[in-house]
Amino acid sequence: MIDPPTYTAPQDRAISLDRYDPTSPYHPHDVQILKYFPNEDLPSLSYAKHKSLYHLAVNLEKLGIPPPSVPWPSPPPRSHDELEAGVEDWRKSALEAIDERLALLDQRQKTPTRYLQNAPLAKRSRTGLPHRALVIPELLEHILRFAAPSTQCAAWYVSHSWRLTIEHIWIQQHSPQPCEAVEYGQASDVSLRWLPAAKEDVTELERRAALLPQNPHWGVPAPFIPARLTQDPSILDATYHTIQAWYDHRFHGAELPSRAIGPRWLDFSQFRFNPHFLNLLHNRVRFKFGRCEIELQHGTPDMFSYPLPVDTFKATIGGMFLTEPPCRTLGLYTPTYRSTAQSLHPLVRIHNTDGIRVHQFLAALQGHSVEVYGIWRDMANELRQKTADSDWTKFTTTYWRHSMWDVPGSPRFVVLLETMNGSKPTLAHAAFGQCEYMHDVCEKEWYQDIASA
Repeated sequence: MIDPPTYTAPQDRAISLDRYDPTSPYHPHDVQILKYFPNEDLPSLSYAKHKSLYHLAVNLEKLGIPPPSVPWPSPPPRSHDELEAGVEDWRKSALEAIDERLALLDQRQKTPTRYLQNAPLAKRSRTGLPHRALVIPELLEHILRFAAPSTQCAAWYVSHSWRLTIEHIWIQQHSPQPCEAVEYGQASDVSLRWLPAAKEDVTELERRAALLPQNPHWGVPAPFIPARLTQDPSILDATYHTIQAWYDHRFHGAELPSRAIGPRWLDFSQFRFNPHFLNLLHNRVRFKFGRCEIELQHGTPDMFSYPLPVDTFKATIGGMFLTEPPCRTLGLYTPTYRSTAQSLHPLVRIHNTDGIRVHQFLAALQGHSVEVYGIWRDMANELRQKTADSDWTKFTTTYWRHSMWDVPGSPRFVVLLETMNGSKPTLAHAAFGQCEYMHDVCEKEWYQDIASA
């Protein structure tokens, strides 16, 4: 239940107000209610009851029905934040946050290019020669093999021999690991023991599962348990069946499959994404509730903050699988209004029987980036208009100020593990918008420090 408006102690004196005074400590809706319902105890009313009585009082006034007594009681004074001056202070702050972020995302200036470009090999100099130990091919390969993706990319341009070493290392990453390509719902080989759950995580899952039936079904975020845990063979059957029943009730249209044929591939918690792909998009990839979200680069509707190379470098990384194990089918979406699974707008379903590779996935992102940006920009325009033009009484309570933030703070893709011909939503799809307070998430994004956006 929504918390009722906050009031101070009621006053005993009576007033007769026909016009709203912006300097008054009384809210016009409270005055209207007591005009026709003088015996109501306003502080005890729920939000829904307060709203209902207000609209009823307005209708009585429109019908020309006189109030039961004149003068009518004075309502309890409201706090500054709930009166017009306080609401306008909040509106100014909200519009500044919206305008600042829109200005940032509307800029058409590219960010400076980095090492991923068609640059020549580094020129040797007396001060720039690598350590002589690195001239030994085996030692150089061993060091670079365990280097971070960003270091490997930089090493590509050091010298011809270093480039050949990096290319050799990357070519070896073109084979599927730890098994052939898989899709949503496909049975997983138990003998793989791929990304096994830690013992303490299984213990915590057993504890959380025992509490699931005690949680209210609506009004609070639904717990989402990643498939890396639910599909671990070590969890008890009773625990699995408890989670299964919870999901069946809460995530309509999707279901946790039977354990009869063993574990299944269900969400991205069971996969490793290619580190070079993650490095290419920097910090704009997020994994949450079994899905992947990729934000568009600010300053341009393009996907990337620097031009992709067109030489062997691109072909080498592009030929790698996007994930381990490789995925056969991925669904690409973008949020409209972030409340339910139905708010995800489908863009394209990416499919490759042998497994989706980096170049295929990047091409899909790039091909739909302008559409994603346009959808988000239209929603952002509506958000700003609603904030600027709505009557101040619409934003009296904290609840309504939070509820207006129904647009994410930046354009993004939502990526889901799917099947090519799947008609039912996956668990990660059905859970979208139900596992966190989405209005709070969106509001935080809009107020996020612009420098970190």
